[in-house]
Amino acid sequence: MSTEQNKAIARRAIDELWNGRNAEVIDELFAEDYHDPAVTAGLRAWKEAAIALFAEAPPDWHITIEDQIAEGDKVVTRWTWSFTHTVAFYGAAPTGKYISFTGISIYRLEGGKIVEGWFNGDGLGLQRQLGKIA
Repeated sequence: MSTEQNKAIARRAIDELWNGRNAEVIDELFAEDYHDPAVTAGLRAWKEAAIALFAEAPPDWHITIEDQIAEGDKVVTRWTWSFTHTVAFYGAAPTGKYISFTGISIYRLEGGKIVEGWFNGDGLGLQRQLGKIA
């Protein structure tokens, strides 16, 4: 697959899976043996966790792709995730505040499927905005 095709797949993961809250695309976009540190129980369990997260997530959450760079079989995406904290989320009572934090995702693809992923987000900034830490 070309780097442009790989970027399109990574973009679909954000647009359709996360922004569209469509866990059904997991089967299409991710390899059955997909691996990242958050997916220790297997892809099926991760899909179930995504569905549960979508049900609890703030209704206006959105991930904006800020930059996307691809080389070889890897795609790096710098993103901003934002939402209004109107529901209990990540263990924090609603604050009504607008929350925005940044992160970077790296996917490795083989044969048109995402086989590995690494994520680094501003978890400290998120926890502060949620009011969980000072």
